[in-house]
Amino acid sequence: MRKIPKDCYIKPPDAEQLPPTVLVVITDAGYKNGVVGICVRLRASDRKYSDSKYERRAKGPVHAELKAVKAALQRVKKLKRRFKKVLVYTDSTSAHNFLTGKWPAKKPHIRDTLQDIRKLEKEIEGEIEYIHVKGKYIKAVDKKAGKIRKREEKRVAERIAKRKEKVERCIAEGRKMHVEIVNGDYRVWPKAGGGPPGYKVELDPPSCECPWWQNKWANKPLYVQKARALPCKHICAVAEYLGRDIFKIFEKAINRND
Repeated sequence: MRKIPKDCYIKPPDAEQLPPTVLVVITDAGYKNGVVGICVRLRASDRKYSDSKYERRAKGPVHAELKAVKAALQRVKKLKRRFKKVLVYTDSTSAHNFLTGKWPAKKPHIRDTLQDIRKLEKEIEGEIEYIHVKGKYIKAVDKKAGKIRKREEKRVAERIAKRKEKVERCIAEGRKMHVEIVNGDYRVWPKAGGGPPGYKVELDPPSCECPWWQNKWANKPLYVQKARALPCKHICAVAEYLGRDIFKIFEKAINRND
């Protein structure tokens, strides 16, 4: 009976070295500014599975590595074939310490991801062992993860550019608006063909009585508005009237990385 090679704790074994009851899982994450690319490689004695690629978001590189392990276990769970032992390889010392219980999870996002991993461990048949290896032994997987991350970063940059274009259009439309203070409130109406009372606008936090804002954002919680809302032309008009930078006011929503 073929046994797991002794050097499996130094580097992932090749397929021909594995017993038929053992699955090797190699996973890595490429992380930058919250954007994550993940590659998962599975290897059995008689089969090399196609690499799985994922895009995720994370709060730091360690969180990204844990999400990579989570993605890997989700991939294992979907397999029709079952293994007695699953060897999961990571090059992150910190992630390995969390996975093996050497470090307690204090930050909520780390704790939540670990809880998801523990649930997957129970759902997967077979013993799961986490092994830390040097990055040079999983270089191919790391390289693919980096490519996935760069591809996703490009998509994010394109989405941000489109949001900025929308805001620029609203600024231009806002310059066609008249702003006046009425009873302490900012009121906005078109310069051409408009008149009071206009729409009431606030900047702290941003809000507007116009139908677009009311239908799109007024019924959303404030934290959702801050995270995702873009300004209407009336809000842009008041911001310019007060000399405020609309891109600064909506910075979080414009530059979000989803």
